[in-house]
Amino acid sequence: MKQFFKFVLASMVAIIITSVILIFVIIGIIASSSEKTVGVEPESVLHIQFNKPITERTPDNPFKDVPFLGLDQDESIGLNDILLNIKKAKTDTNIKGIFLDETEIPVGEATSEEIRNALIDFKKSGKFVIAYSEIYTQGFYYLASVADEVYLNPKGIFLFHGFSQQITFLKGALDKIGIEAQNGPSFGRSYPNQIYLKSSFDRGKPSACSF
Repeated sequence: MKQFFKFVLASMVAIIITSVILIFVIIGIIASSSEKTVGVEPESVLHIQFNKPITERTPDNPFKDVPFLGLDQDESIGLNDILLNIKKAKTDTNIKGIFLDETEIPVGEATSEEIRNALIDFKKSGKFVIAYSEIYTQGFYYLASVADEVYLNPKGIFLFHGFSQQITFLKGALDKIGIEAQNGPSFGRSYPNQIYLKSSFDRGKPSACSF
């Protein structure tokens, strides 16, 4: 019986010591991963890579540099940080320009548009923007089109399919099932209302087809 209690006591002591050590390790990781001031040397170029998924905000993960238990799996970057760094680079006298470097920008059109507008504002400072890629997709080329110089790897690929819009008119389908759409006073002859009342474009065609 005494031997049993010795093993139990030894196990409890080992668990307590391990827990204390683990707590100190976690505290050290959090402290080391806190935000640090980055020094920018003169004649520097801001290198922006779009090799990670872009979310609305960068996740605040203090364990992103811990390579165990899957704690380092967060590989996204926030749009807020991208826009903030471009804004900082505009007024930073040590930064002479921006280098866009990526094969494909993994974002939607709205996010790409925000980054592009930020780059347009950055260029008002008189600084350059250069873009490089091995494969230009339509989305990334649209973003890169704001650059002063656009480079493609000699063995690279350029993918451009153009833009299109497809609109389905529902009047014919509604007629077949005996439903009549009526024009409300707040809609007038607007384009969204025509898909229920017309079989083809009327006055809304110019606005619907413009980009």
